[in-house]
Amino acid sequence: MKALFVKLVVLLFLFSAVSVCAQTASDSSAQAQVEPSLADTLVDLNKQLGGLKEVVVAKQTVLPEAIEVTPAGLIILKSPDLLKADVYNFEVKATASDEEVYIISVKISRKGDKILVNTVSDKIDMATGFRKEGKIYVVVGVSLILFLVIITTLIVMDRRLVALQKKVQNSNPN
Repeated sequence: MKALFVKLVVLLFLFSAVSVCAQTASDSSAQAQVEPSLADTLVDLNKQLGGLKEVVVAKQTVLPEAIEVTPAGLIILKSPDLLKADVYNFEVKATASDEEVYIISVKISRKGDKILVNTVSDKIDMATGFRKEGKIYVVVGVSLILFLVIITTLIVMDRRLVALQKKVQNSNPN
């Protein structure tokens, strides 16, 4: 019975780990390919993520001189001639209208005369909505109650089995 209990605990742990991984894998991301021209908008973060109040370059992030980030969430290519490297990585910090702060990783790759822009945000819409509306506490509470019921049931069943085993051993003194 103890082996069954250990297996169930391991399965619950694995299930929770997989659900966390699935949640982080569903971060907002987008990819665009543009043909650069002077003062071309590479990506509109406000349109992509919806409702950003302010966008700034993250601290300790070096922005390429060919790229400009506006407070409105536009990433603009100043001049294609200033793009000397093939790949640029930088991060921007965005504040949403609900005061949530998101870190957005931007990767700009140059392939010949084409530019590939890839953005990855840590914004998770479902979790943000649940947290904002206070429903996350209901979800956590129900999950906790279910977990406690399962653990209590397993403990009670284990005690009953131990008692039955002792009863069977006492009735058969072989």
